[in-house]
Amino acid sequence: MQQYATARKKELDNALVDMVVKDCQPFSVVQDEGFKAFVGKLDPTYILPSGNALKLMVEEKYKSTKKKVIPMVQML
Repeated sequence: MQQYATARKKELDNALVDMVVKDCQPFSVVQDEGFKAFVGKLDPTYILPSGNALKLMVEEKYKSTKKKVIPMVQML
C-alpha cells in the first residue's frame, strides 16, 4: 500500500508541475484556498507540496527536459 501511495504522490506531483508550466501558474497556487479545496475533492489523501518544493520540482523538470532536448537539437 505504501508503494502505491508513493507512486500516486509522484504521479500527482508530476501532473501539478505540468499544469503549473503549461498554464503559467505561480508557485503560490498551492496555497490558494480554492485550489486546495478542489484538490481535496479530487483526492483527499494527496498532500500538496509547498510553493518552494513545487519550484524545485519545476526546476528539476526543466533540467531533465533540457538534457533530453539538447542532443535532439544538435542533430538538426
